[in-house]
Order: sequence, then C-alpha cells, then structure tokens
Amino acid sequence: MSVYGIIAVGLISCVLVLVVKQYRPELGLLVSIAAGCVILLAVLSKFTPVIEQLKSLVYNSGIKKEYLSIMIKSLGICYLTQFASDICNDFGQTSLASKIELCGRVTLAVLSMPLMITLIETVSKMVGTS
Repeated sequence: MSVYGIIAVGLISCVLVLVVKQYRPELGLLVSIAAGCVILLAVLSKFTPVIEQLKSLVYNSGIKKEYLSIMIKSLGICYLTQFASDICNDFGQTSLASKIELCGRVTLAVLSMPLMITLIETVSKMVGTS
C-alpha cells in the first residue's frame, strides 16, 4: 500500500469512527483500533527493505550480528509501545498509557545493556583504564 493509500485509510477511518461513535461509541473505538492495525501492518510491510539494507550493511562492516538484532527489536518495541499507548489514550486511559510507555522504556534499557557494556569497555580500552 502506498503512502497515499495509508493516508486514505486513515482519513476514511476517521470519518467512519465519527459517524459510528454517534450511534455506538464502543464500536467507534473498535473501528479505530482496526484501522490502526491495518495501517500498522501496511507500514511494517514497507519496512522490510530497510531491514534488508541494514542486514547488508552490518554483514559487510564486520559488526556483530547480535547488535542488528538488538536494533530491530528496539524499533519494534518502540512502535508497538507507541501503538498500545495511543489506543489507551483513545480509551481515555492516560494513566495506563503512561505505564505502557514506562514498560517500553525499561524494556529498551534492558535490551540495550549488551551495547552499553561494549561501548563502556571500548571507551575504557581507548582511555587505557581497563
């Protein structure tokens, strides 16, 4: 789906949600979530060439393959956390949305620990304090 198609789905969904919400508010939120999932899947399908290009760069540069995995997982966590947080905000659950965002941040910190350790070890070797 092109960017124009994604925009069209988003705008049509907005109008549909506004119309449905007048008669059945609970269905309006479900339509919104369904449209968000369709858009998310369309965007993720566009992301495949980016991942392939990153793989190629990492394999040719000699960087550890685990670091690419960490980066891709981090991006996925960011997108899914934002998507879930936005859904909670749509339901009026701002406190729950904040907790989901906190969970995403903590998960990213834990996931990135191997990178942080490698960075600190590299800097220590360069400074000569190992």
